[in-house]
Parts: sequence; structure tokens; C-alpha cells
Amino acid sequence: FNRADSATTLGTPSDAGSAWVESVSGAWQILSNQAISSGGGVKTAYLESSLADADLQVTFKTSGGTSNQGLLMRYSDASNYWFLYCLNNYFHLCKRVAGSNTDPVFSNDTVTIAVNDVVKVSFSGSSWTVYVNDVSKITGTDSFNSTATKHGFYNDSSGTMTVDDFSITGAASLAIDRDNVLCGSGTVTVALTGSSTSWTGTPFSLTGAPS
Repeated sequence: FNRADSATTLGTPSDAGSAWVESVSGAWQILSNQAISSGGGVKTAYLESSLADADLQVTFKTSGGTSNQGLLMRYSDASNYWFLYCLNNYFHLCKRVAGSNTDPVFSNDTVTIAVNDVVKVSFSGSSWTVYVNDVSKITGTDSFNSTATKHGFYNDSSGTMTVDDFSITGAASLAIDRDNVLCGSGTVTVALTGSSTSWTGTPFSLTGAPS
């Protein structure tokens, strides 16, 4: 949100992509390079990302301890989308289908979001993982609305929601060119290590000759 302050809208990102679409006019603003939302009722804001599988990440600048604030994923319209919110120590990943909420679909009731915590939601196909400061807190599988490409913010709080450093990136994938890697019979081992910006998981091996 590194652009001029606005009291009425989140405007257009600095990368000149699609403009933010806000469900309640004037409920979202930019102040000191941060996004802010206030007022009662459900307020959403989203970007058209063209990515159905993605990683959403944001830094919270207000505590989530007493609020229903979070992220919006795979939004089609006001009746069909996914959302993540925190309330006290409840951390819920929910879906809204044909105007009715399933709350939660997946949850972790031992998480409290503090100021400067980084929350990331990763979704690919039917798989979901929610991280706080690079630590997995929620996992699950559900394919609802898996082709929707609009993602952003969700706020159902009468308090003020303040966030920064929001990003949408494509879900990670790995491709191996066997003609270049496997020049004959043998084994290739790929180690998956790191944090939120790189591979994580258990190493695996590919064995055999090219075909």
C-alpha cells in the first residue's frame, strides 16, 4: 500500500494491476501505507488475481483478539467465497455457499493473532493450509469454489482492521526435465526445505531411466 493516503478506497495497487473492489463504499482506506477498514457489518475487498491456486499473505497491525478480521479467498460473489478470521483464540477457515456460512470448515482454537503477526493462506486444488509466522496452524481439504480467482480481505468487526504487506503469489510447483536430469539409469533426490518462501516437506527420490 505504498501510495498516497485515501480516506475512501484502497485504489489501484502500485504494480498497476487490477483495482481493489470493495463491498461497502468508503469502508476501506489507506493511511500511512497501510490498509484500514472500520464500521459494522461484513466488509470485503478483493483483487482479481487470475490465480485459482495461490498463497495469500498479510501482516496484521492490529490484534485479532477481539475481532472478526482476516482474509478473503476464492470469491465469486457476495454469496459464494472462502474467508479466514480470528476471534479471541478462535482461528476459523470458513466458506459461504449460496448465501449460507459454514463456520468453521476447519479451525484451530488455540491461536491468537498479535500485532505484526504474519498470516498466510495457501490453497491449491482442494488443499488448504493456514500459517502464522511460518508455522502451520490449520490444514484441510475442500474443493468448493476451486476455480475462483478473486482474493483479498474480510472484516466482520465494528472495530478497526489494519494490515500491511499484502501479497498474492502463485502456488508453488515443481517440474523436472527427465531428459536433462536423468541421463541414464539411477536416482535423483530432491530435498524440500526452508520456510514460507521456499520448499518445505520430506525429501523424495526419482529412480529410473528416461523414456
